[in-house]
Amino acid sequence: QMARFLVEKGAHLMLREQHERALEPLQQALDVCRRAGDRRAEASALRNLGLAYSQMQDPKRAIQNFEQAPPVSQHIEGDQATAE
Repeated sequence: QMARFLVEKGAHLMLREQHERALEPLQQALDVCRRAGDRRAEASALRNLGLAYSQMQDPKRAIQNFEQAPPVSQHIEGDQATAE
């Protein structure tokens, strides 16, 4: 719940083109969701961090975050297939 709130806060700041300010709540969200095991929120936080760094002209950090997001998403899909 808290992780998703922080992701939403970061996304809202990015919509207002406050990319640097968005980093803090997005990083907090990433930490919270990793501790909680919320893989869906983790993937969202990583994608949003990648977008923020991209907008800040930091391609290295953007790519690092984007590259981490697909494995998380694939893990979620695998969990859903196992549950069915």
